[in-house]
Amino acid sequence: MSSPIDPKTWSDAKDAYVTGTESLAAIALKFGISKRAVEKRASDEGWAALRQAGSGQPPKTIRTPTPSLPRPRQQAQTDEVEIIDTAIASLSGILAGGMEDTRGIGGIATGLCRLIELRNKLVPKTAADLADMAISLDISPTDFINALRDKWQKKA
Repeated sequence: MSSPIDPKTWSDAKDAYVTGTESLAAIALKFGISKRAVEKRASDEGWAALRQAGSGQPPKTIRTPTPSLPRPRQQAQTDEVEIIDTAIASLSGILAGGMEDTRGIGGIATGLCRLIELRNKLVPKTAADLADMAISLDISPTDFINALRDKWQKKA
């Protein structure tokens, strides 16, 4: 059984969620708490209502995005990459023996491999990877070339 989460960590997690824009899953990864525990605490304590009260917007239903569906907005991809990088660091620490976890080592290794694959899909390393991403986002070759030309000219 894992050790209980200290009140300071819960308070910091709650504050980060209520005052920020991150999902409950991102908060869980950021603070090293299970997603299920964060969702339960958030539900019990009404974190969504507190966030809504601070923003003036109605509370949103929190849903974890399906990794197989492309997210066309650049900000969404950046958020996903940050979440994946945090998870990779966490799982790497567990595999290296520096952190404690209740999951089996095989499951952790499999999860780490999957996260690295997902990050590589979100952050292309080659022109071919970038072309695959453009195709999956249904970006026409003309639009892609025009956007590349515009960005390249701004760089110069």
